[in-house]
Amino acid sequence: MNIAFPAVFLFLLVAPGFLFRQFSQRSEVRTFDHTPFSAVVLQAILAAAVFNLVIALGARWCGGYEIEVGDVVRLLVGGASATSDLSNRFNWLNSHPLAAVGYFVLTNLLALGAAFGLRGVVESYGLDRRGHRAASWVRGPAPWYYLFAGLDHPTGVDGAVVAAIVEFKEGPICIQVCSSITR
Repeated sequence: MNIAFPAVFLFLLVAPGFLFRQFSQRSEVRTFDHTPFSAVVLQAILAAAVFNLVIALGARWCGGYEIEVGDVVRLLVGGASATSDLSNRFNWLNSHPLAAVGYFVLTNLLALGAAFGLRGVVESYGLDRRGHRAASWVRGPAPWYYLFAGLDHPTGVDGAVVAAIVEFKEGPICIQVCSSITR
């Protein structure tokens, strides 16, 4: 077994956590995200562990599939000695190739469904509004969205105006953008 397989396998195990983190909160496109990398990875790994656990338990209870954690560790460690006693399991996997593919597809679909479901609940109940108790947990890093949508203003807004001065070779030019919000 080469060194690429454990890396790809680990990526497939952790990918649902990154998908959930990406789509669960509103965020703005920025050139640089100032969130510490360790915090991002920890959030993604914890979310991926939850999604993998849910799908593994569902596969066991609904489909009758057994997921052997020891075999997973052997696949991650790699090497011929680690995988030599797994030949009967590899034969089962050869006869059921869609089982592994289906597992990873289901974990990613569950992550996306949970992310969009969480975002829908947050937006429909206003849990991300300034002053709400849950805002610190569910509010995404999107201050411009909340400002221009009028969601943080207590009485609501009719519109927003943005003015910017852009420097050109001929001289500065003022650009104004008006946005109306219909309620």
